[in-house]
Amino acid sequence: MTGLTVTVWRGPSRVEVEATPTPVPGLAVRYDDHADAWSVTHIPSGAAVLKLADEPAALDAAVQLGPLADWTLPGSTLRLVPGLDKKVWALARELGCYLLSFADPQISDDQLAVAEGS
Repeated sequence: MTGLTVTVWRGPSRVEVEATPTPVPGLAVRYDDHADAWSVTHIPSGAAVLKLADEPAALDAAVQLGPLADWTLPGSTLRLVPGLDKKVWALARELGCYLLSFADPQISDDQLAVAEGS
């Protein structure tokens, strides 16, 4: 880890964790001990986008996610991008991983707004 700190979701709570930057602005990679998986995490919202078995796979997935959106935007904005959720799901299937994405209904619009300061 490189000293990047990201505030992520643990159920309805938020906690700070260490993460590794990726070449894609707005995305980081971190080990999620609760899921025993590596998470590609959306930095502005702290929401996991994809979960993978190891760090190299997570870094590769972040690079593949890069062209799909401007990941520096708030999660509440990304939720409104037409077709983005389908593209992320398609990539998850292609990579054989699973996701708990910014589109996850477990994180409400109100929670995202508070987390993102809007």
